[in-house]
Amino acid sequence: HVVFSSTYSESYEILLMDMLGKNISSYRSTSKMGENKIAIPIDNLSKGIYQLSILQGNTLYVKKLVIE
Repeated sequence: HVVFSSTYSESYEILLMDMLGKNISSYRSTSKMGENKIAIPIDNLSKGIYQLSILQGNTLYVKKLVIE
């Protein structure tokens, strides 16, 4: 799950990319005020390192995701 907080309701986009920058999947929706929990299926991902980006308004959050 991806968990993030929002001070108000606004649109967001979650991007999952491999380390070469290839887009693996993307999700778009509208956040709710407070904590948001988004399920992202990772069962079909190969072992490796991925980049998870959340674009919410004018803010970009980037995290590393390791699949072992």
